[in-house]
Amino acid sequence: MEKVLGNKKTILFFVGPALLFYLLLLIVPTLWSIGYSFFAGSPIRGFEFVGFANYTAALSDSHFIDSLLASIKYAAFVTTGQVALGLALALLFVFFSEKIFVTSSDAYFLPSYFACCCGGATFFEAL
Repeated sequence: MEKVLGNKKTILFFVGPALLFYLLLLIVPTLWSIGYSFFAGSPIRGFEFVGFANYTAALSDSHFIDSLLASIKYAAFVTTGQVALGLALALLFVFFSEKIFVTSSDAYFLPSYFACCCGGATFFEAL
């Protein structure tokens, strides 16, 4: 294992495609959008450089500020809630895994059981 992890070519071979994929699908479009934000226009009419005018217009709009604050509050609430729920479930599984394993696995597979039962009921109802 140490021999493989110490080889830089092997690391690049495994990590390189993922980094390239990440770069092409996330970083490049983000930078492209930031560049477009300094222009006004369309592909048909053409683009005109306006500098920070789009940002000053957005930051002076009260609806934009309200939606921005709502988005920040939502992101903070959802992120905190997801982390807290994930931590609680992880602690639950660590300390009570033997007792709740059967219950949790049943709850995990319950939607697929329900779908099969509904499909069967629908089939027999059609007969």
